[in-house]
Amino acid sequence: AALHPPGPLNSAYGTSKVALNQFTRHLAAELINTGVTANVIHPGDVKTDMWAAIRDGANLLGPEAAAYRAWVQWVDETGGDPPGKAADLILKLMGEESAEVSGRFLWIEDGLQAPIASWDTASDAPPGDDD
Repeated sequence: AALHPPGPLNSAYGTSKVALNQFTRHLAAELINTGVTANVIHPGDVKTDMWAAIRDGANLLGPEAAAYRAWVQWVDETGGDPPGKAADLILKLMGEESAEVSGRFLWIEDGLQAPIASWDTASDAPPGDDD
């Protein structure tokens, strides 16, 4: 949510996600050369209790909630991303091949939505990142 353009009804949630992303970047910088990594993952559009709460709340609101209603309907129609995709990403991050991956915002593989450009660019890499 934090990487989407700002919209109505999302300021607190979006701000908390941006704060989490920035905290992760700083934590990753502090953990360089410790063998410990810090990353944020986007689990995809999963039908969760939060999804149901958005569905129920959006149906009670006016036109300002139109985007939420459309998203809820889209996730309902597609079935959402399976939670196993997020689990697969976490398992991959635990593997030796990902030992140097830190300070990143990572998306599940083949999610229903394409990844949105984030802060994982060479010009904005965490200190000490050689990618």
